[in-house]
Amino acid sequence: LVAKLPADFRPSARDIARWHTEQASICEAQQRWSGAARHWREVLAVLPANEIASAHLASSEKAASP
Repeated sequence: LVAKLPADFRPSARDIARWHTEQASICEAQQRWSGAARHWREVLAVLPANEIASAHLASSEKAASP
């Protein structure tokens, strides 16, 4: 079935953004700033106008820098 209808089995941009948002939040809670930044970048790759993700990315990058 996957071979016949591959688009039906691909996650949507919204699903991808949601998953990366969850992972970024987990990383932030654990103070894993580089991981959080990586996930926020993925959110912005699919939702470039997301101001909240942009703010979180800036905070994560600042916290990650020595």
